[in-house]
Amino acid sequence: MIVQIKKITLALLISCVAALVGCVPASSTASATGAFSVVSVNILEGQTWALNRPIQIKFNHAVDFSSVSLQAVSFRSTDLLGSPVTGQFEIDPADDTTLIFNPACPTNEAQDNGAFVPGGISYVLEIPIASESVSVLRDTDGRLLSSGLQRSFITRPSSQPFDDFVPGAPVVVDPANDVSFPTGVNFWANSEGDISIRFNQSIDARPTNLNSDRLLVLYSNSEIGVAGENDYDLTNKVPGEWVLIENCSNGGSLVEFHITGVMPINRNLAISMTPSFTDIVGQSNSATTTLATHQVPRLSDVYGTNIGTWLDANETVDEFTDSFDDQNYLDLDQQLPLPLATVNDGFIAASFDYPGTYVSEDKNFHIDDTAPRDIYTDSTTAFSDSDGTVHIPQSGVLNVHDFTIDSGATLRGRGVNPLVIYATGTVTINGEINVSGNNAVWPSGLNSPQFIEGGALGECGGGQGGDASQIGLAETPRAESGDGPFGIEGIGGQGGEGIFNGRTASTGLAGQTARSAAGGGGGGFALTENQSVLWPNWKTAGNWAPSYFIYTGPDHKISRHTAAVGVNGIFGSEAGVRGVSAGSLLPGGWGVGIPFGMEDAMQDSFVTEAINGTNAPDYDPAWTTGPVPPFNFGHPTQGADPGAGGQAIFANDNDLANDFYGTRLTIDGSVRQGELLAPWAGSGGGGGGDSMMINVWDADGDGDPSNDAVESFYPVVPFARNQGGTGNGWYAYQKGAGGGGGGGQLIIMSIGMIVIGNNAEIKANGGIGYSGESLIYTDQGVSGSGGGSGGHIILHSSAGVDFSAVSIGTAASSAEIGNLTDNGVVQAFGGRRGQCGGEWTNPSNGGGTGTYAFGRGGAGANGVIQIHVPDPAEDIVWHPSAATGIAEYLGEVPIPTDRVEEILSHVSFPQSYALIPFYSASSMVASEWIDTGLAELRLQDPSTYPDWANGNAELMGFAGISATDGKVNRQGSQSKVGQLSPIVGGPVDVANVGLYEMTISDASSVFSTQTQFLRLPELLLGYDIRPNASGSSAFEIIDVVYNNSTDEMTFSTPNSDGGMSFVVNPGGNWSIVPKFFRVDANGVKNRLPSSSDIYFEFQGADESAPGLNIPGTPLLGDNVWTSDLSLLAGARFLRYRIRFDADAQNAGIDLSTPLTVISYIKIPYVF
Repeated sequence: MIVQIKKITLALLISCVAALVGCVPASSTASATGAFSVVSVNILEGQTWALNRPIQIKFNHAVDFSSVSLQAVSFRSTDLLGSPVTGQFEIDPADDTTLIFNPACPTNEAQDNGAFVPGGISYVLEIPIASESVSVLRDTDGRLLSSGLQRSFITRPSSQPFDDFVPGAPVVVDPANDVSFPTGVNFWANSEGDISIRFNQSIDARPTNLNSDRLLVLYSNSEIGVAGENDYDLTNKVPGEWVLIENCSNGGSLVEFHITGVMPINRNLAISMTPSFTDIVGQSNSATTTLATHQVPRLSDVYGTNIGTWLDANETVDEFTDSFDDQNYLDLDQQLPLPLATVNDGFIAASFDYPGTYVSEDKNFHIDDTAPRDIYTDSTTAFSDSDGTVHIPQSGVLNVHDFTIDSGATLRGRGVNPLVIYATGTVTINGEINVSGNNAVWPSGLNSPQFIEGGALGECGGGQGGDASQIGLAETPRAESGDGPFGIEGIGGQGGEGIFNGRTASTGLAGQTARSAAGGGGGGFALTENQSVLWPNWKTAGNWAPSYFIYTGPDHKISRHTAAVGVNGIFGSEAGVRGVSAGSLLPGGWGVGIPFGMEDAMQDSFVTEAINGTNAPDYDPAWTTGPVPPFNFGHPTQGADPGAGGQAIFANDNDLANDFYGTRLTIDGSVRQGELLAPWAGSGGGGGGDSMMINVWDADGDGDPSNDAVESFYPVVPFARNQGGTGNGWYAYQKGAGGGGGGGQLIIMSIGMIVIGNNAEIKANGGIGYSGESLIYTDQGVSGSGGGSGGHIILHSSAGVDFSAVSIGTAASSAEIGNLTDNGVVQAFGGRRGQCGGEWTNPSNGGGTGTYAFGRGGAGANGVIQIHVPDPAEDIVWHPSAATGIAEYLGEVPIPTDRVEEILSHVSFPQSYALIPFYSASSMVASEWIDTGLAELRLQDPSTYPDWANGNAELMGFAGISATDGKVNRQGSQSKVGQLSPIVGGPVDVANVGLYEMTISDASSVFSTQTQFLRLPELLLGYDIRPNASGSSAFEIIDVVYNNSTDEMTFSTPNSDGGMSFVVNPGGNWSIVPKFFRVDANGVKNRLPSSSDIYFEFQGADESAPGLNIPGTPLLGDNVWTSDLSLLAGARFLRYRIRFDADAQNAGIDLSTPLTVISYIKIPYVF
């Protein structure tokens, strides 16, 4: 049960509350003389104050209450800045010189939303004079306060924050006057008030106390006059919610129970207060107490003289109506399979919330240059396209009509801001659009640690790679970590640890055995299976790899590591690999041995490798069996430790199905919210570790440098090169490479189609890691840096995405889907592992990047690709050679989201998510559950009633839509809502027709077959009067009054519909046409443009369990909706959703497309 609290607003503080009787007494003080001043206040300086204790301020003259305000008498906390103090002012009824402030009592569990916050919080009361404030108190003779006051106090501890002004538990002193009930049955169509209770004192207003488990409204087991009429099961709870109206006042407290739906007709009600219900200080009664009882009337008593021939055993009708004056009955938090419709005060409407700016149709963007073109996102740098049109991106945001990149042309995004393209027309990409991170590069100097090796820049929001050898004036124990997107420092791949050893100049196998440091980690983003390590098409030229490295991939060889698949595969960012820890094949030289890690100056005690040749078993050992790889990862801190993979933005919960931004329609019809709160970008990879050979010499002077331990010379001071026989220094210093840059963020949002050609490339890849400084030539790098992670690509169209030119093989039927091939035109995978060495190649063409090859860098994680179209099964167009099989495959399941993404895996790496659009020609809104209350009890047939479809021809049911698909009926082929048949009518000459009012006589005869409208005239609200029944002019009924003594019924219509008397046809007839929703477009009533359709769907549910008064599982299934209300017979709860389609003819949508509006909905039910 939800407890609603009505808080006293700040506005109430400046006026006397009407409920406080005599709060502004007539002045009994004679006209005063002298200055107006404060005499006293009932707070001592520094006093501890209860939250509910009134503050009394005594003046020497009567106070003019109109001068009282929060500025004239102010409270502020010196501990909680900006925390408002709320409550009520009043003049003491017995003394007009005393002003009383009644603090608002808290209502939440923390008890910190009242006037004062408990727990020793300091407050100051200030009453200023004219020289201190523009708001000053006056006396009743108009004198301004001349002598003010300031007083400090603190609040009570949280354990006992209140005073108890009324001893004992809460009671109702006079049930006859202090408890009130509605007189009727609380029809939805004619709500008749609430149950109210006044207690003798303040109550604990927290939801844990003021709820329907402690203060129960129960209905009797049987109807009045039947055995059990005075018995009340505890599960017989009347549905509704308790609302606090008044508390901590002179009148005690007042609560209301807002009844939901129809009351239990012809049954007794009892209000029971349990021993757990307490006053404000926790006092309660020792036993359950019945506060009051009430008899709910029979319907025959409610209908009274309007009853006609109706009997209590007959069916009757009620109606839920929402005119959207507020959003109380709309569920705006419900996850919908389409964008949310427009919701405003007084209407809901189709939405098309295109986020870009509409531009003229000649504002097109076109490039056909063969040389790459750079577009900068950092500022407003002008860009002139191939047609000479000048575009000025606003911090990376480009608004155009058509956007075209021809085959062979490249648009390269540069800068720190994302590249966002809004196109009101069509997007056509036959060339390349690239926001990838930059590749790392080979260190620029030899034996020059004083020069930092900078990490590669990310682009378009992607993070920079970590620097290597960043200290410069001393050893760099560990390379720098890469940055996260948008400049978030240090959350990318971790840098690799450096290594040091004794004096040696050896190269080749022996040199690498002594001198290989740890690799940097790859940048993090997504947790999906890493595509970088599986990519078979790496370039091997143009700064994609050292010149010796001709292997195109994949770096993770499934044929070698046959066990490293499935759950054993590589997911997310990849860590680098530790530095070498070999005890064999070490070169000669002073102090040379198993290498030391620079951070802790320790050798790895967990592993001593045997590296004896190019096919040494300890180098990249094949993982073919068992649950763990056969590689010794070494001690967690000793030796040269690898850089960890960068942080993922997503929760590591083994659930990849929500790793995106936005929402996704799942195969069971539910909607899944993505974890990302905003579009993201890639992270940089970590730098590779440095390798230092120390000049070991005979420092102890014994003539034998071999017994001078290398670690005794570390750290090297002075930090300078020394290749002589004596003196401290480093003998050789090879630097790692900087990390690869993170892929950027690319958003393309269009109104028209996004068309992607067969040679297109849309890329937000991570920059590759690189090999560190080589011992000799180019194939003996001392470590590898980490690759940047992929970025974030969002392709969004309200029309669709066209891959029809992208060849992915042939599928003539669903059985041939397995024959489809890959064509990765959309890419957002991580940068490649940086290489370490190359001499230990196994196989020989993949040296230095093996999965368990020491010193290599880690691959960057995948980015995220997401495609948003209204209907992925229909609005993604495939190559003709595969379209037939794909259509059949997708059509085999009701909601093919998973299968659409499976097909997308052939054109996007990593696999794209097919997501619900943020804007679309279709939009939707859903209601909260509508509770009919206890109407189902009346005829004691809960499997039939409420009857939403209405099988009783004399009554009424929701109409105007197709029961098959819920589409709103049209009036023939016109752009109008279909008109229902009139329910009544008569000669216009005997009716009194005015501009905005019409009165008919002999109403009981007019409604003789529709007597429910006499019993409950409110059912006519929203219907249309046609003063000329044969004409087209219709006037909405906004008020109706039936006078059964005169048998006259008067209808009122709005001014906005025009004057009725102007369309009267003398001698003709008038009619009333039922209408259960009002549709307008472009301000024209009942207009339904040919470009628009509207659909209604419903769900029904029974109570989840007796006494809970909440809906259980929907009758047809959690995510099953229907337009056939007959399927929901007996459902106590109902909810609806409305789908607006502004492009019903699939002709496209633009700024001029009319959007339909619904201003009310009426859903009747028979019971």
